[in-house]
Amino acid sequence: MSLLLEDPDPRSWPERVTDVRRARGAPASGRPRLTCGRPFYGGVHVVATTLVVSGWAITEDGGPEVTVTVTVDDGEPWPVNGRRWRRYMAGTDAEWSGWDVVLDVAGLSPGPHVLTVTARDDRGRLTSLQRFFRRDPDGLYGRWRGQRDPARWRALVAEAALSGGVPSLALLPVDEGEGAAWAQARSDAISAVERAAAEAGVTVETAPVGTVGEALERLLERDTDLGVILGDGAVPRPDAALAIAATAALTGGPDVIYADDDTIDVHGRRTRPRFKPQWSPELLLSTDYVGPFVAVGRRAARAVVQKGDPPPVSLYETLVRLVDTDVHVERVPDVLVSLAAPPPSDDGVGAEVVRAVARRRGSSAEVSSIGGGRRRVVWKPSARPKVSAVITTGLREDLLINLLESVAEHTSHEHLEIVVVNSGEGDLERAQRWLDGFEHRVVRAPGPFNYSAANNIGARAATGDYLLFLNDDVEVRTANWIERLVGQAEQPGVGIVGVLLVYPSGHVECAGVVLDPSRGMPKTQLHLHPQASGGSEHLLELTRNTVAVSTACALLPTALFREVGGFDEGLVMERGDIDLSLRIWHAGRRVVWTPEVVLTHHFRSSRGRAEWPADHERFSARWEDLLRWGDPFLNPSLSVTPEHEIRDGPPSLEGLRRSLGRSSGRPPWRPEMLTTPAAAIG
Repeated sequence: MSLLLEDPDPRSWPERVTDVRRARGAPASGRPRLTCGRPFYGGVHVVATTLVVSGWAITEDGGPEVTVTVTVDDGEPWPVNGRRWRRYMAGTDAEWSGWDVVLDVAGLSPGPHVLTVTARDDRGRLTSLQRFFRRDPDGLYGRWRGQRDPARWRALVAEAALSGGVPSLALLPVDEGEGAAWAQARSDAISAVERAAAEAGVTVETAPVGTVGEALERLLERDTDLGVILGDGAVPRPDAALAIAATAALTGGPDVIYADDDTIDVHGRRTRPRFKPQWSPELLLSTDYVGPFVAVGRRAARAVVQKGDPPPVSLYETLVRLVDTDVHVERVPDVLVSLAAPPPSDDGVGAEVVRAVARRRGSSAEVSSIGGGRRRVVWKPSARPKVSAVITTGLREDLLINLLESVAEHTSHEHLEIVVVNSGEGDLERAQRWLDGFEHRVVRAPGPFNYSAANNIGARAATGDYLLFLNDDVEVRTANWIERLVGQAEQPGVGIVGVLLVYPSGHVECAGVVLDPSRGMPKTQLHLHPQASGGSEHLLELTRNTVAVSTACALLPTALFREVGGFDEGLVMERGDIDLSLRIWHAGRRVVWTPEVVLTHHFRSSRGRAEWPADHERFSARWEDLLRWGDPFLNPSLSVTPEHEIRDGPPSLEGLRRSLGRSSGRPPWRPEMLTTPAAAIG
């Protein structure tokens, strides 16, 4: 995709926008001025699943009061997120003339499409323009495959052999009665795997089995280190065993290894690649994102079969039985297997497997199918703990009142304490009548506003078992929201829980955080996707793990907050919430994002658009390695912007070394903890 207009240019922003206006020409008869900076004019942009569209639109007198819509092939209009700040526009009003939208185009047919952008002012006058794009997922994936070097894994096996040896493998294809033609194709593929392994000095023994349970039993009867279970209809690539062996050797002997996959269509073409995140227990409960190709170690196999339950009937059930077990899981960032058909929908069976997890935990969960093998998992709290909502405010009492109104409307949790941290000069007199409806206290934050320090002040004053951090510019939209957050936070291994934040327009403001290795900075995930679209790979529908969440609304145990040292007060305004999440993750607890709680976020309404470069520098210095290596929950074959589009090619040999140099559960380094001492928190 093309870059925005904000690329390097020695001219001033007013000069640049003047040039843009001259190039486009002044619209006739006072119609709105409209530009589309992404995609650029000229040519046809090629995408697979995601199209990013953005630009600016102003009235004739320079005001931003223009409604912009986007249509594809004259279909239903997609409303865009308007009144976005554009720093290169001249004039106070014009600076807020930007518009953006992210279109999920995975459902469109391959081939060319017409994008029409229309701006309408309050008098009904129109300006429109067109762009062209082509959806070509197979072409982009074909280019990716063309860049794949099959010699990479053989080189890594050789390196592993020099540093301590490689594990032995048992290849365990599950045969549940597939068609003869497909069985022959898989048999030929397995023979190719055996030949490649023998040439590289990797021991592979093949033993067909009838069920997954039999595969686990066969593994425990053998002396081999890992059993590579091939589900029915899964055809391995020739270097699959090499990749598993190298990954196991270079990552310290994991208990479970899985890999990316694709699908072979009726014409024999490889399509629909699934580039997967690292081990994500919450995502696994929401959908079987791993699939029918998994290497299992003896320790993990023993943990599964010794649960006292009947043998697992599927690889999915095998993995789900391990979500509460101390296992080391690795993901190979490479396509190692092709499937005879898209993974089957497991709506009924998968839901029952998740309910079994709840029973083992002694918890209660509502598990409901949303189709396509995806499900909603809503955990019910086992107790009614006291929750302290910490709200920082000061400049906009009207925002605080709107928040308190929404809390009163949607809250049924009876043990809620409100702690307002007032950093302004007023006494919040108008908000008092709303506060009187709750157990509450108001504390002062002296001196210049410091978001991290204000939250720490509120945490010290709180008396709850859980801390619920809230910005004053959010509004609750979900009933029983606190119960949903507490129920998720109670689950084993969970540290902090974040929510879906949307702009007033309904577009996503934040659905978790992704680390962008290309820019060395964090980015809000699924930003500007329409909420109703489901998002790339349906991720807007699924509870999952992420490296960080926004504390515009996030809940965590008070004891854990104190344990990790609270917010770093050296991060005055920005990156403090991401830093807190990363330290929780570093402490061995999972960061969870859930779509089951939704809040509207009037982003930066209370503090404006000022930048804080010192915060960025401090954050980047602390998390330099993680920012350089990339987000473990974003596959290195996928881009960040546009999100989840296929990169030109898979990771290089050096990229694989870097990827396999870390464990999946947490970073292998211990950054200098520059946070506020725990004693200062409480």
